[in-house]
Amino acid sequence: MASFKISQMQSETLPLSLPLYIDIEKGESVNSLASRLEAMGIVDSAFWIKLLVRFDYISPAIKAGEYVVDSPVTLIDLFSVFATGDVVHYQITFPEGWTLQQVVQELSRHPKLEQTITDENVKDIPEKLGVTGSAEGWIFPDTYRYIKGDQDISILRRAREVMQKTLTVAWEGRSLSNLSSAIETPYDALILASLIERETSVGAERGTISSVFHNRLNVGMKLQTDPTVIYALGEAYDGNIRRSDLRVDSPYNTYRYRGLPPTPIAMPGKDSILAALNPAQTKYIFFVAKGDGHHQFSETLQEHNRAVQNYQIKKRKENYKSTPGK
Repeated sequence: MASFKISQMQSETLPLSLPLYIDIEKGESVNSLASRLEAMGIVDSAFWIKLLVRFDYISPAIKAGEYVVDSPVTLIDLFSVFATGDVVHYQITFPEGWTLQQVVQELSRHPKLEQTITDENVKDIPEKLGVTGSAEGWIFPDTYRYIKGDQDISILRRAREVMQKTLTVAWEGRSLSNLSSAIETPYDALILASLIERETSVGAERGTISSVFHNRLNVGMKLQTDPTVIYALGEAYDGNIRRSDLRVDSPYNTYRYRGLPPTPIAMPGKDSILAALNPAQTKYIFFVAKGDGHHQFSETLQEHNRAVQNYQIKKRKENYKSTPGK
């Protein structure tokens, strides 16, 4: 009877509703798991699992974690999976240009993570990541894998390590001849990279945008970049920047204060970091958005004013054409 049942369990697939998720707790024994599988109706008796262990058909060395069964399996195959530790992996993505607040919000949307970051302790993130001051900009934008039960802060620590390594390599390979004297530390480069990241999504423009900022820093001009105003406004920003917004009294307002803002304003990607440390060689001082994602660059204020007028008129015409009844 026993030999027949063992032979049957080696060949017959289990009555499962797929996909099936099974959690094995830390320190859980095979006997405990066997009883749970019986209660779930996966096996008709936990006795047979214990018998299979006794005769070495399955290993008692099961590993904790969350497993998914998405195809028919025998009982012996199922326990082979439990012995490998091939648990379910999930993904979380932080896009380039996001703020730390957006990252924390995204973490909270992943219920498989152990949520340790709260509204009350979010201020402690810098200390937990080992950074001084603000943690803004220190999270490297990328996709990260995790398993059920991983802590949210553990993902931030991994992202922080990637950013540190990326910044260090870029700093060591920087173009010394093109850099402004205002970029004295890797952290300065991180701040500038965040401005570049928020100014353009066009990869080919990053080096040129960087050159404008370096040229302005070299002659003592204000950076006058809109993303810093948006960051300064915070939740008060409604999608439009008004003249009054350009006068907001914040150290992040580069229309009001010279030099770099005190911290990054977003998470820069690798390309923006490289652009910050290897600007193109240009004499450009100004740029204006064309409305298609690209920018028009100018060396003089006169050229810039013509470009602004040209693209503002173009924008007004496009808005006029798109207005109902026109």
